[in-house]
Amino acid sequence: MKEFALNRLQQGVEVIPGKKEEVAKLLEDLVQDEKNGVLQTRLQSDPTLIDKAAEAMRYCDRVSDFSRVNAFMNVLNEPLSNLGYWDWKIELNRLAIRSAVGQQNRSSEALWRWQLADTLHRKSKTRAQLEHVAPAWLRALKIHLEIKDNDDILFDQLSLANIKQELQQWHDAIIQYLQGVRDASRFANNYWMAALGRNYGILLDFFGEEKAKWLIHLAAGIYSKEIERSYQKGNLLRLFGDLTGHYFRKGKFTFCIPLYQKQLEIAQNTNNTELINNMYRELFDCYLQQQNEAACHGCFLENNRLNKQLGIPKNHGMAGKLAWLRGEYDGAIQDFLAALKENDLDEDEHHLWLGKAFLAQGNLEQATDYLNRALTHQHEQKNALAMAKVQSQLALLELKRCHTRQAATLLGTSLKTQQAFGVEISPEERKIEQDIRAQLLLEMGDADLFDRLVADAPVIDLKPDFLLEGLPVSRRGGDDKEMVLIADGPVFIGAGAMETLNEKELLERMEELVFPYRNHSGRYKIPPIDESFDPDAIPFLLENHPSMFEEEKQSIIQNLETDKDSSTINNLIQKLKKEYDAAHPKATQIYLYPYYVDRDLVSNREYRTFCEAKGHPHPDYWLEGQMPAGCEELPVVHVSLEDAKAYAAWAGKEIPTAQELEKAIRGEQGTRYPWGDVWEPQRVKLGDGSVREAFDVEYQALNATIPETGGMIRFKNLRFNLPVHPFQVDDKEFIELLQGSISLDVQEKQKITKKFLELSQFQVDELIRIFHEEKAKFKSLGKEHEDALNKTRKQHYLGLMLPELLTLYQQALTVSRGNVSPEGVRDLVGSVWQWSLTEQGSDFFVKGGSWFSRQPQETCLGWNEEALSPREKRMDVGFRCVKPIFSKKDIPEV
Repeated sequence: MKEFALNRLQQGVEVIPGKKEEVAKLLEDLVQDEKNGVLQTRLQSDPTLIDKAAEAMRYCDRVSDFSRVNAFMNVLNEPLSNLGYWDWKIELNRLAIRSAVGQQNRSSEALWRWQLADTLHRKSKTRAQLEHVAPAWLRALKIHLEIKDNDDILFDQLSLANIKQELQQWHDAIIQYLQGVRDASRFANNYWMAALGRNYGILLDFFGEEKAKWLIHLAAGIYSKEIERSYQKGNLLRLFGDLTGHYFRKGKFTFCIPLYQKQLEIAQNTNNTELINNMYRELFDCYLQQQNEAACHGCFLENNRLNKQLGIPKNHGMAGKLAWLRGEYDGAIQDFLAALKENDLDEDEHHLWLGKAFLAQGNLEQATDYLNRALTHQHEQKNALAMAKVQSQLALLELKRCHTRQAATLLGTSLKTQQAFGVEISPEERKIEQDIRAQLLLEMGDADLFDRLVADAPVIDLKPDFLLEGLPVSRRGGDDKEMVLIADGPVFIGAGAMETLNEKELLERMEELVFPYRNHSGRYKIPPIDESFDPDAIPFLLENHPSMFEEEKQSIIQNLETDKDSSTINNLIQKLKKEYDAAHPKATQIYLYPYYVDRDLVSNREYRTFCEAKGHPHPDYWLEGQMPAGCEELPVVHVSLEDAKAYAAWAGKEIPTAQELEKAIRGEQGTRYPWGDVWEPQRVKLGDGSVREAFDVEYQALNATIPETGGMIRFKNLRFNLPVHPFQVDDKEFIELLQGSISLDVQEKQKITKKFLELSQFQVDELIRIFHEEKAKFKSLGKEHEDALNKTRKQHYLGLMLPELLTLYQQALTVSRGNVSPEGVRDLVGSVWQWSLTEQGSDFFVKGGSWFSRQPQETCLGWNEEALSPREKRMDVGFRCVKPIFSKKDIPEV
């Protein structure tokens, strides 16, 4: 790749006279149009501009002017998407990718690759086209994984999962969604957790209602927390549409219609044309199930009007269903065939409706063909509920063929399967049942025959192999360490009130969640502000502020009269919301998948086995590489996150996320500690914090002023001692400088004091000069990087105390306590802090508190955490591993 870039730069490409100036002028005009807000209108009225831009980009690529190619793409990308000019966008995306490769800019290449994949995805109307898109997303994902761009990794995963869903490849789609949700949890990215979780919930509707329910709650909670962002209103409405769709699939049409109407009204209030159109389609399907022709016709007209406004072709599928309802079967068949030709991604649904139309027309041969195709599709997709709906039509087909007993058995399978999924039987299916009962009575004279045939009919059971049931409660990992199963399920993360609403309550509170600030008295009147902000937000937050004086509130309103800058308003809303949320904390409810967790923390003995197997460095407190005597079964400490990850990879496991650790600590009920909500100091290693208190007393005593005895010089609060010597040097200053040196570790400092008498006066003077330079350097750096310097000082201080800490570490951790979670996991809190993979900026969280904590009751809380540098090593920080379960192959060996 590097050689390619150099070759391109060395090419003697002839520059076309005047072309460079022409290209620069075109780019300048496009940028100016964008600033003036007229670029999209210009491109729509004069598409030749796009051709000129493409020609300019090709010229820039030839002369290796890669940055200008990128500039063209940046200014044109969004308007081309908004206008739906997919072919042009694909061509320009490919030019941008070529430019990024020439620049050796992996980040830019990744951006334009996922833009290309997204464009190909939007343009896809057939199964073959969509299958072609997946490799494009995989290429983008590969680069994002390489450069660790977490947001785009999650975007790529969601896109791949959506493709699998659209292709009706349910198994692969759900695995992809599951991986995405877990990665979103790992990256602590709530937005993508909700986006992935919501889609996963839709799919699991068919395979596990409990999982779908909790994932829907997860998405609702996350979206409503950021509702001041206008796009989150749209996300919440889409979520409620998905939730109402869940009830639609249950056959609860009378329940769904008023909810869809409510969503339609809210979508109209938010001026979201796409959502309004979606609601008309959903309402149409509800009215269709009730066979309400007039209502269907009204929805169809509105959908057509909005399609024209959005530039979307006529919905042939909706037109065909309306024709079927009217009994216009020839027209219905033509519309369904047109829909199938235009978009074969929903061919299973098109085949079902073609089968119904031919069946109503009396063409049993064609009906059989299309219904069997639909049945085959659903069987491949392992969609038992959809198969049951096809079985109902096959039952009607057999009835028309006078195969009444076969019809009864087919309908029996359909009814029993739907009953297993909690689905209410549709009026159409009730009519089929009545006709079969009447025909059986006519043919056999047996009024109970239908019920007996239904009782003997099988239930469709297509459980996918990724739904794991009956997992063993314990297994051993690659390090032969026992692991305990933490079952999948909901868990509360963080402090605060916990609220769980059922689906009905969520739907009833839909408007409150979408417009959370409307419930205020109107006491505080604010001037008109930027319409992109919720006008109720500031009045609500002022009215409900936990501590602000009235004078302050009036001052804010007066300032808004003169300062209406968007950034000022946004900052004010964010500040008020932060203060409101702090006064009304709520735990976040998330859903975690099954995983195995080490029963015990990784011990020194187990870590030694790893070090010997992989040649990994030993912890610093193992002097000369030797494990301290009596520490074999104590938790290994003084290891960085990278050390812990290396061990986990060797053992075939992973470091847990902060959420996985918190669930293990708090359990399904969200308790404060592994044993419950009441603090019991006798359960943990550190008890009441007396270990840290005793250490502070011991350390002060160790460094108190003492007379010069035994040929040693010691000073108060200074850790190092010097032998009596002949040099002209201020002993106290030398020890202070030595102790304060950040560039030397403890062993190197001790070596200097031991070899002090072997030095010359020149060497002593030179050391003092170096120490002074280092001190001055860090003093100047500290002004610009105060937080980083404080962390370094903290590490340095702990390093000085290492020998004493080692003694206390052994004394504290050899104490056995009854610190066990309900699943049997030991020492989740109050032993050592445990590394997690959850990031906070450049740091990572540790959880659980340690034997060295001053306030154990607080540090051992399940939601408590500290953020440490991944390179930091402390005598009170260790780790344990987990093994996430996505499929049976992930279950650790016995």
